[in-house]
Amino acid sequence: MRALVVVTAYLLLSVLWIAFSDATPAGLALAPAQIQTAQTLKGWAFVVVSSVLMVLLLVPYERRGERTRVGLQRSFDLTSAIGSAPDLETALREGLRHALRDSPWALAEVWLYEPSRQDLALASVRPEHPADGGDFVRAGYHTRLRRGEGLAGRVWRDVHSVWIEDVRREDTFCRRDEAAVAGLRTGVGFPFIAADRVVAVLCLYATRVVPRRAALSGLDLLLANQIGAAIATKQAEAAVRRLNDDLEFRVAERTAELSELTRELEAFARTVSHDLKAPLRTISGLAASVDEDIGHELDPSSRSHVTHIRRSAEEMTTLIEDLLAYSQQSRVRLVLEPVDLEAALDETLATLDAFAEASIVVRRPLPSVVGNRAAVRLVLTNVLSNALKFVAPGARAHVRIEAARERDDVRLVIADAGIGMSTADAERVVEPFVRLHAAESYAGTGIGLAAAHRAIIRMGGSLTITSTLGAGTTLTIDLPAFTTSDERTDRMLVGV
Repeated sequence: MRALVVVTAYLLLSVLWIAFSDATPAGLALAPAQIQTAQTLKGWAFVVVSSVLMVLLLVPYERRGERTRVGLQRSFDLTSAIGSAPDLETALREGLRHALRDSPWALAEVWLYEPSRQDLALASVRPEHPADGGDFVRAGYHTRLRRGEGLAGRVWRDVHSVWIEDVRREDTFCRRDEAAVAGLRTGVGFPFIAADRVVAVLCLYATRVVPRRAALSGLDLLLANQIGAAIATKQAEAAVRRLNDDLEFRVAERTAELSELTRELEAFARTVSHDLKAPLRTISGLAASVDEDIGHELDPSSRSHVTHIRRSAEEMTTLIEDLLAYSQQSRVRLVLEPVDLEAALDETLATLDAFAEASIVVRRPLPSVVGNRAAVRLVLTNVLSNALKFVAPGARAHVRIEAARERDDVRLVIADAGIGMSTADAERVVEPFVRLHAAESYAGTGIGLAAAHRAIIRMGGSLTITSTLGAGTTLTIDLPAFTTSDERTDRMLVGV
């Protein structure tokens, strides 16, 4: 557009110059030498006039371009300063500092809307300690503005920019006396709007009269919008920080409660271990003494009662031990490390009484896993004990064990040919105290598989049970695979 204006003006000047300058010498009947001199002077005059015209046309554009460049630089600097500010207070301070730079404004304020009080409060001022405006600033910090009061109140009420030529003569401006002492004249305010309401107001003051058009220029409006966006962003960040702080407080509070519950559970476990097992040992010992000392003198019914007492005491002791083992899976900190699954299986089989009478097929080798050695042993002991125990009366247990890598996990499969269970029972059998058979048919407490399941979960694994009534049960255990070449090795020393 600028080039088009310059070219059009130049062409118009050229046409007019040629039209009049050529006709003038001819009308004066000059000699040839005089005509030549006139033509030379005409050419130089054209050059001079053209140059002056171009200067007059181009200088305003250059000034406007320089102002635009300075404004864009101010905008860029403002964006960078606000973006890097750690909090709202710093963002406002930096925003006002950049708003005053290379501008006619001597003082800048930001008023924030406070929903709880339904008014505006002064949040930031730059400069904070002006040479002659100290009273003006102090009065602002002690003032609460309602709709229509002061410059900021008018902007809040009208929801658009407001220009006041001389704040000292404005009746609605509550600090006009302080403004007169500070030498402030023109004031302009810009609203910051979020969610269809004014959340803050930017006020700028000058020590001279700034025309309305210059005061409400696009540059100042752009800077005001940037500061407004910064206010919205920093307020949102502050809200998130408050939410995080509240969440951290609640987590800490909940952690303290859980720690207290854990201590209570540990105390309860110690009580159970000592106060309940001690009487059971006494009962069992007394029953054994009766059986040994006078058992041969008792009739069959009395001997049966004594045997039943001993068996019940032993079952109660086993139940208490299983309860303690189950609760320990929630309280004890597990340290994950490489576990040789094959070695853990061999150690477990060596401790099982029914192993010698069973048919157990192990497909070797078995890969290593990332887990806790004691927890892996607990899982294998409970799962294999069930596989060897739950067979038809008089039948021999058949168990198949195999394991293979499945991406980042090791899939351990333990399948038996026992009595099996229904699909509904397979879903609930991992719950504590769930027994599918009477104690007279199959001994147990209903806790072993629940403890194994909890240990698997704490090691980052999973347990799947598939079974058919009368056709056996298959347990699929997935545990993290151990490898020395990826980041999973870092989990070895992580406690869960």
